[in-house]
Amino acid sequence: MATHLLRNAFDKLTRPPLVTLTAGLIVVLCLALVFTHLLNLPALQGSGGHTYTGDYLAFYSGASLVESGAGTELYDLNQQQQLQRSLVGDQGWDGWHAYINPPALAVLLSLTDPLGFHASFYAFNILCVLLFFGAAVRLKRHLPNLT
Repeated sequence: MATHLLRNAFDKLTRPPLVTLTAGLIVVLCLALVFTHLLNLPALQGSGGHTYTGDYLAFYSGASLVESGAGTELYDLNQQQQLQRSLVGDQGWDGWHAYINPPALAVLLSLTDPLGFHASFYAFNILCVLLFFGAAVRLKRHLPNLT
């Protein structure tokens, strides 16, 4: 009797709409965790008091090299380091972030280079969120049972 009740309860939990609500709750909790983590990261402060992110600083370096016509020096580590130091300055910064991604990413991101570092960072993140939701919508079409 208890086994039958337990099996019936699990059967109801794994069917829509409850499974959809559970998945939505997990997504919201994961996003909250990521957002909290990002808020608590130690920021890289430039000489102008602006905050710089590690990965995007590397992306922006590659994009700036391509935009400035120095695409052939995309993987020149000394050139990358000089560019990043010109963006961030030397105050409180003892490292740098190498651009090691495919050249196509630098070409794509070079379109945002004229916006400047901070505006292109926000444009990049907005694009990533839009692509995430676009992929979710397309995925939903292929998985109709998850509605």
